[in-house]
Amino acid sequence: MKISQIIIIILCCFFVSACSKEEAEIINYYDLRTNKTLSFDLKNIEFSNGHTVLELFVCPDNSEIICVVGGPTFAVPRKFDPKDTSWKFDKYIFNNRGLEAIKLMGKSYDVYRIELADSGGWLWYLYSMKHGLLAIGSREGNTINTAYILQNLCGLGASTRC
Repeated sequence: MKISQIIIIILCCFFVSACSKEEAEIINYYDLRTNKTLSFDLKNIEFSNGHTVLELFVCPDNSEIICVVGGPTFAVPRKFDPKDTSWKFDKYIFNNRGLEAIKLMGKSYDVYRIELADSGGWLWYLYSMKHGLLAIGSREGNTINTAYILQNLCGLGASTRC
């Protein structure tokens, strides 16, 4: 192997690790229809959706639940059991609508469709036990209004294997 190839490999490893650290600090979800982005800045504890910036609350690593509050509220038990049909966090009740196989950006994922109980299914989430929160959306009846898709490698609540 040539020295130039070794240098390129070392640089690639450096940039991949640098990107991974940066990606873990700001997690973005993008809606192709509206061209809007939801950003969760975990370093500065802020949520933004364009012009609005809100304070973000993130459950601590030692809590029994993975959560973000500020903008869309999402919560899932840290020891998520796929058999759980619902759970409560604060004033919110989340319903697990079951496992689905989906394809996003050319990759296949097994996800759980989770809905906020009090919203009549208006807010929904696609959650992967490995990759975390992959999508956030809203609907009215059977019509999807928004579908924010993860832009990072790993979403909110991703496992350490991601």
